Amino acid sequence: MTAQGAQGMSVVEIRIPQMGEGLQEARLLRFLKQPGERVGKDEPIFEIETDKAILEIEAPAEGVLEAWLANEEDILPIGAVIGRLRAAQTAAAPETPAPELPSRSAASVSAPLTTTPPTRPVMGNQRIPPRTRAYAREQGVPEEILYRLAEQSDGKLLPEAIDRYLQALRDSASAWTQTPKREAADAKFPYTEEPLPAAQRALIYRMQRGVQTAVPATLEMTLEWGAIEEARERLRETLPEDRQPTRFLLFAWCVAQAAKSHPRFRSTLAGDGVLRRYENLHLGIAVARPQDALTIACVHRADALTFEAFIAEAKSAIQRARAGEDQAHEAMQISLTSLAQTGARRGVPALVPPAVATLFIGAPYPEACPLPDGAVGFRTTANMTMTFDHRLINGFGAASFLQEVQQRALALRREWTD
Repeated sequence: MTAQGAQGMSVVEIRIPQMGEGLQEARLLRFLKQPGERVGKDEPIFEIETDKAILEIEAPAEGVLEAWLANEEDILPIGAVIGRLRAAQTAAAPETPAPELPSRSAASVSAPLTTTPPTRPVMGNQRIPPRTRAYAREQGVPEEILYRLAEQSDGKLLPEAIDRYLQALRDSASAWTQTPKREAADAKFPYTEEPLPAAQRALIYRMQRGVQTAVPATLEMTLEWGAIEEARERLRETLPEDRQPTRFLLFAWCVAQAAKSHPRFRSTLAGDGVLRRYENLHLGIAVARPQDALTIACVHRADALTFEAFIAEAKSAIQRARAGEDQAHEAMQISLTSLAQTGARRGVPALVPPAVATLFIGAPYPEACPLPDGAVGFRTTANMTMTFDHRLINGFGAASFLQEVQQRALALRREWTD
């Protein structure tokens, strides 16, 4: 949409584009240009994250960026207007406005609307002109919402009603994020409200996308943690202190090496029926931060690095994540998580796209085992629990991968203790 300005200039609206079938919202990651800067047509000006990828979005026209109307980290519906660009020429001829019919105010469409598919009477169909239906589809408004808006309308549902509905959603989100704290009106049950941190909202967004797209399955297997312990003790005698790995990083090394012979764990789904297989593994590591915050470190090309390079890269990535740098990337296939420091032995990890598997390692514990002379001894064991996307990986493939992680741990002990 454009509006004619002074001296032949026109204002072009910058919107969240529809980047794939079925997408209804996206997270606004960052602005690449600031108000007042001149931009060229098709020059990247902002970045978004969808359930499929992180994308740079290009300018719809050449001109000067006038303003941004949204904030970084906002989660917005497809088609939402997030900025204005003052262009020298109109990017598209304005549509001749239809006769204005009475319609309800924006307040009436800002109320929560049920997503239960309503009955679609003939009257509802008559109230939705084809151009409104096409506009709603373009903006990512579901049909059930469209029919509910038609029921609330006093006449034919015009595209302007769709704009009012989307604006009401944006205003609601803006009011929430701009209110630092709200006190309860009910003195009997006092409480406060405050916005979630941006990192947590990003994690929620990714998990919600996972619920909508992935088919999670979970598998558990034990790991002989004593092999990791023995290799660690030997490395403490061999390597300088600044290059010594933690036990967790030795486990991560075994995972990265196992991925070499399991290409599905180096892959992602690029769309229905499309397997995108990467040459290398990009390994994610969940990093805890103060106040129960969580962010992701990423070791790129983890399976191609030498042992010492892997340890150095992982330490650097974890340090940056602890400082608040979220390194989640569209090519990250496996994510590792551990609560060993809390003593938790078992946990069912959530699958957080873009990863196709999340692998949890629990706290080590002594496990009884038979000895060659018939007596009973103990060995140190840890539980590996993996949640994986069943659309891409089947149970046998998941079990084979965990078995190879076991074998890599035993090989690590042999390599550093022989």
